[in-house]
Amino acid sequence: MSLGMICALGSAVCFGTASVLQAVATRATAPGTGSGVDPALLLRAARQW
Repeated sequence: MSLGMICALGSAVCFGTASVLQAVATRATAPGTGSGVDPALLLRAARQW
């Protein structure tokens, strides 16, 4: 039981850290710099899935 709690806590910490890092990266990107969504990249990813 304690192993499950430790794993759940670890995954919650990792999830929270990832959310914070995504928010920081989003704010660091200047709007209008062409660094938005690349349609070709989305198509390649969809084909692999």
